[in-house]
Amino acid sequence: MSVEVNNILKDIHQVSYDALVNKGIDKDISQSACDAIIEAIIKRTGGTAVYIPIEGGNKRKRRNDNIASKFTGANQKQLAIKYNVSENCIYAILKNHTNQK
Repeated sequence: MSVEVNNILKDIHQVSYDALVNKGIDKDISQSACDAIIEAIIKRTGGTAVYIPIEGGNKRKRRNDNIASKFTGANQKQLAIKYNVSENCIYAILKNHTNQK
């Protein structure tokens, strides 16, 4: 688990650094800022599980709407495979979709 976390933190550091440098920020300042960001993340979330979703809100909403519209009552396994989610996730999406109407 710590190896995965360290890789995630390294990725966050690198992505942040690249973004700052691409915006014209001095490399040394970018490095210092990214180091401070990683330290703050560790201080704030160290020891806890952090979930980073794959999709953004609008994309997820469209996906969920598609799942709800294509659900026949017996195709949850096929939908789970198609959308790369668990069957339990399909049921949760359907429940939330029904509650929103």
